[in-house]
Amino acid sequence: MGSPKDSIQTKQKLVHVAGMMFSEHGYNQVTVRDIIEAANANLGALNYHFGTKESLYGEVLKEACVRDRLDSHEFEGEGPREVLSSVVKEYLRLCAADIEDNWHFMLIKRECQYPSHLFDQLAEEHFAHQLAFLAKLIGAIVDRPVDDAEVELSVATMVGLMDMFGLNRDLITTVTPHLKPYLDDPDALIERIVRLVITSAEQSA
Repeated sequence: MGSPKDSIQTKQKLVHVAGMMFSEHGYNQVTVRDIIEAANANLGALNYHFGTKESLYGEVLKEACVRDRLDSHEFEGEGPREVLSSVVKEYLRLCAADIEDNWHFMLIKRECQYPSHLFDQLAEEHFAHQLAFLAKLIGAIVDRPVDDAEVELSVATMVGLMDMFGLNRDLITTVTPHLKPYLDDPDALIERIVRLVITSAEQSA
């Protein structure tokens, strides 16, 4: 019989492996058998720790949110603009990372595209928190309240820009190959995104 430490490690491995599989294939396309085989575990261990696939997915999504929480990171920079630049830098890094490193990030992205039964909870407990974090930074930069419509719209603008440049790089360089040098300069790209976001937030309602 395994030790408590072994049990904890098995649980963590199941969450990690399931997270990678859910993020790549989606909840409906991954079976319990797929997970236990990939994790080199047994059905009894999964049932003991989670009971059902649905409960396992809930734990995986919870772990993804913990890893993704912006206010849990120590971003570089002292002022709000510098921190905002660091957020963009980390976001773009995760877009280019392999699944071992970014499964939490990609799983949340998948939830946005293909909402599961937990999406409403995710929106209330995670997305709203992320928006507030970014709105606080942007509001401080442009001297506007966090609930100002232009500030909130600039948060959506920021996410859209980061997704476009981070997740759709191949599309951009294929359709407009002359823009590749701009994308190959990460510091300049980060500065461009931040500048566009701030300009958006400075607009009059």
